[in-house]
Amino acid sequence: MRRCAALSASDVSMQVDVVAKAIQAFMYGKATPEHWASLADTSNMSETLCQMRLGGGPEAERVIRDAQKVLSDVSERFKSRGSWTLYAAEIDALQWLAQLHKTQLQVCSYGEFETAYTKTVNRIKQARAGNVAEGVVVVEGLI
Repeated sequence: MRRCAALSASDVSMQVDVVAKAIQAFMYGKATPEHWASLADTSNMSETLCQMRLGGGPEAERVIRDAQKVLSDVSERFKSRGSWTLYAAEIDALQWLAQLHKTQLQVCSYGEFETAYTKTVNRIKQARAGNVAEGVVVVEGLI
């Protein structure tokens, strides 16, 4: 029965807090690879939930693509300059992702979350193996 139950408010809040703290760390110039990975995982889970028609649609897809581009860009900047600095528009893109993910989690059941997690893990494994379309931005977090 638990698989059918909506995620609890405390579980949603816990996930939302992780994302908010990661964005805040970027805003204050205190980001770490773990903060980046949390946001990468969030974007990947949001993408899967969107594909499952939980908070999906063209606008949601754009929010996710924009956030993944930001994460890819800041990762490249970190590799070349050692800086996790984000521009204002990039912070905005990540905040849109956070809001989308919160909305998705609020309408998600435990079963749907588990399915999304499994699909996300499998999709990332496929990307690591080189099975990704040309031009697709892949951001690998800790999932």
